[in-house]
Amino acid sequence: MEINEQVEKENFYSLKRTISYLLTSNLFNFTLVFFSSLIIFREIDRNEYGLYILMVSFIAITELFMGGYNQAITRYLKEKIPLIDKQHIVLYSIYYKYGILLVFSFIVLAIIQFGLIKYIINDYSLIETVVDKYIVVILLSSIVSILSGVSVAILTALQNYKIVNNSLIIKNLIYLIFVICLIYITNNYIVFLYVSLILNFLLFIYYAIKLNLIFPEYSLVILLRTKLDLSIYKKYLFSYATPLTTISLLSYTKNHLPIIILGKEFELSDLAVFSIIKKFFKTLHTISGSFLQPLLSKFIEMKNNNILYYKYALNNLYYYTLIARIVIYLSLMLVSDYFFLIYKIEILSLYTFSFAVLGFEFVLAGIMSLFGTILNTNKSTKKLLFISSIRFTLEIILIYYLLIDYGIVAAVLILLMSRYFEIIIAYLFVRREKIISMLSLHIIIILPFIMYSAYKGFF
Repeated sequence: MEINEQVEKENFYSLKRTISYLLTSNLFNFTLVFFSSLIIFREIDRNEYGLYILMVSFIAITELFMGGYNQAITRYLKEKIPLIDKQHIVLYSIYYKYGILLVFSFIVLAIIQFGLIKYIINDYSLIETVVDKYIVVILLSSIVSILSGVSVAILTALQNYKIVNNSLIIKNLIYLIFVICLIYITNNYIVFLYVSLILNFLLFIYYAIKLNLIFPEYSLVILLRTKLDLSIYKKYLFSYATPLTTISLLSYTKNHLPIIILGKEFELSDLAVFSIIKKFFKTLHTISGSFLQPLLSKFIEMKNNNILYYKYALNNLYYYTLIARIVIYLSLMLVSDYFFLIYKIEILSLYTFSFAVLGFEFVLAGIMSLFGTILNTNKSTKKLLFISSIRFTLEIILIYYLLIDYGIVAAVLILLMSRYFEIIIAYLFVRREKIISMLSLHIIIILPFIMYSAYKGFF
């Protein structure tokens, strides 16, 4: 008994060390990315940045159809299944993703060929000469990111976190140095995108070399020589990756459809400000919860081997996450004016309101991340699909009735209200697991803040 308790304590301390490393390294990465984007945003043409955001929103359609496959790699590479099955899961993911990207590339080329793109961009005349360059660099970035994403999924599934995080730190540091140097030479945003593309390609090469040396069974050379068994989809991916792919498709409204509508109906400069605030909190959310996806395989092992330890660890993670995000949010509210000053953004009530609401949504996103992690440890992700489907329906209704009339105010409130609604639906499933204590009280306490934000925004 004492031996088991000692093992549990060692496992818990090991988990805390891993989380501390992931959070620290990702926080450093966030700082590097923040300063890079800050320096660029202060100097470039806001219309070009708005164009880039709009183009990314279109290209992101491909990522929607790819959703769930990297998670499946993370999910199954530590399972007790044959190695050949694991290789087929990775290989199927690569072929599938490039097939989707190829189809979408032809669609984009058709849109350009028939001149349809000018009908979906407001103030098209201001950026007409650079549209083609932005499309090309974004497509090239997608080609590189597919293999990089698969490589990262393999390395994190096999719990080689330092290879991924340390290399990202070096890459982002080099990019920041380039930004500092280039800003004195040009304010052409496409130049910075070219530099980022080259660095991402070099990062992929590094991942490929590491996989070949440490896990040769998952190197691209070995995988591409393997004849793909299509039955792998029905055997593993249908019940796990397909629901997540559908969730990814439904989540498109949350991240990109409002941006596309705003880009058509409102000024690109306002869209740029909204996007930079949204991107700031999205990046902060990614950093704050960055340890969850890499640790998914570890959580699954814990759940399979010791359910009591699993519940104890997840309950503690929930409260640590919630408290940390509340502290971060309150701190940011105290210094919010400096955010606008350093980005050279005029301090308007519209922008400060957006900052406050998106900041609170950042807190709620942390709660949902823990809920998603708990549900992701199951063999099927159908519950997550149901949750996302309900949220999708609500967002479509809110976008239809509110977005055109209220613009950016509606966009930020739709994110907040739909996030809270998503949490309520997820709560109905998570409470059955009996992991997080006093959870229902938290759901009730949040409601007055949602109602106050909606009242202030619409009335």
